[in-house]
Amino acid sequence: MRGSRAGSSDAERLYEQAIRSASANGFIHNEALANELASRFYAARGFEKIARVYLQDARYGYLRWGADGKVRQLDRLHPGLAAPEAQGPTANIGSSVQQLGCSDRRQKPLRPCPARSNYPS
Repeated sequence: MRGSRAGSSDAERLYEQAIRSASANGFIHNEALANELASRFYAARGFEKIARVYLQDARYGYLRWGADGKVRQLDRLHPGLAAPEAQGPTANIGSSVQQLGCSDRRQKPLRPCPARSNYPS
């Protein structure tokens, strides 16, 4: 088992190296493909969250490259990839200040939200 972990570690490093190199040199298609392959690598090992991030990056790369057919294929195989539902710890990132309840219309500009705690003092 020890040897397989070392091989996985090498693969992780090499996928990242390929992605960075393709990005730095403007090879959008290679960057997208490396992200897709990294996604498969992590999915095969049960790391679904990590795999999804790589697949989202792959989709974005294919979109930038103009590979619309590939984007449609990914969207068909992975529903929700294009517009993941807001959930979890980042669910409020796209929310406006008013939606978060931090605005006070009497003051200009908007003031920061006061610190709130549900814990007893």
